[in-house]
Amino acid sequence: MRRGGRWSSQRWAGSAAARCRRCREALAAAKDMSAGDRDTMIRGMVDRLAARLKQNGDDVEGWLRLVRAYVVMGDLDKAKGALSDARQAVAGDAERLRQLNEGVKTFGLDG
Repeated sequence: MRRGGRWSSQRWAGSAAARCRRCREALAAAKDMSAGDRDTMIRGMVDRLAARLKQNGDDVEGWLRLVRAYVVMGDLDKAKGALSDARQAVAGDAERLRQLNEGVKTFGLDG
């Protein structure tokens, strides 16, 4: 399902459904959407996650989802920025910082 170094939007939509109870209905409707509309919907979901994490940054799993989403979408600058923000947000909690650093090891980001 991988095309041109990026996961297809269908693959991303499938993995997101497992994590987002609120998104399941939207993702079910995504089957009938054009690729462009589906990508727009996914980007909107990622933008909402980023906004939520800016308000409450102690959610390590949320940060991992956000960084992974940017990597999957091919936006490595945003992925690195989100990782930097995540590290700042959890810097005061050694266990959360360890979880974050462990979680991003497979994402292909340096640093």
